[in-house]
Amino acid sequence: GTSLTTDIGEHGIHFHAAQQLFTIAAHRSGRYQDTFSMTIVEVHNEKLTDLVAGTDMADECGNVQGRVPSSKDRKSGRSKKGYPDDEHSFKSGVSQSGDSKISKGSNKHKLEIRTNYDGDTIVQGLHSIPVTTFEDVLRVWGESMTQRASRLTEQGKEIEQYESTCHTIATINVVSTNIATGVGTVGRVQFVDLAGSDLVPRKQGSKNTKNSSILSSDGILSGVGNNNEWKFTNKSLGTLHEVVNARCQFMRSVPYRNSTLTHLLRDSLDADTKVLLMVCVSSDEQDLQETATALRFASRMRRVTIGKATKHSVSLA
Repeated sequence: GTSLTTDIGEHGIHFHAAQQLFTIAAHRSGRYQDTFSMTIVEVHNEKLTDLVAGTDMADECGNVQGRVPSSKDRKSGRSKKGYPDDEHSFKSGVSQSGDSKISKGSNKHKLEIRTNYDGDTIVQGLHSIPVTTFEDVLRVWGESMTQRASRLTEQGKEIEQYESTCHTIATINVVSTNIATGVGTVGRVQFVDLAGSDLVPRKQGSKNTKNSSILSSDGILSGVGNNNEWKFTNKSLGTLHEVVNARCQFMRSVPYRNSTLTHLLRDSLDADTKVLLMVCVSSDEQDLQETATALRFASRMRRVTIGKATKHSVSLA
């Protein structure tokens, strides 16, 4: 497991952003009441895993996202965003009415990606942990990573190799209430650690193998996709590439549901959000194809029109 301390100088952007959230909340505590909750989910081989489930914090104070809609909800037919009723089976974990308290030691919940009545994508069955301090965030991560390391060791898997093939999505849900008016806003900050963008030749026996393409400009300049010689070893990344291409071309049909990753990240790739993509590339010659592909993907992502993020106000009085 990873040893986490309050000294975040060497930690990544997620911890710095989380610490900033609590700093802002402390500075305006006289005017606003801010509450935070946190989830961590992993996508590996198209399967969802709740990394928080089974931890001590989940047993102590965790809630499970999602609820079965009432008969009144079902009769409404459609949400305000126009999705069919069968797409909206569960409420978001941000809503207190949509959370159910978990019992001690309960960590077996079926995870399903759903769209709630507000049009937000949620994972029904995912454990949500209330966090009141930055130390709580560190504890959630520490317990989750320790538990995952133990699970992988028991299964005889190499931790570093496993981490390079899975996607980890950490979400901090925020509810801010104006103390004077009782009007609040809801939102979330999502941190996504994507798997490595390893490539393989699309056709076995292709003359442009990884080694031979290092010195071939045609191999390096060739793209990734059905009409090119290369493909991602990770299926989810291939689908994410297709989604970004569809968004760049303003296609009416975007294949979000073709993979678990893109289905889960739909809200982060559509309107009403802000997106920051950070690409880590290698300067080694043997990784030249992957580096070129990653930079090409980043260039395409810059051309995706996301839209303008808006404030989501609710009455919490």
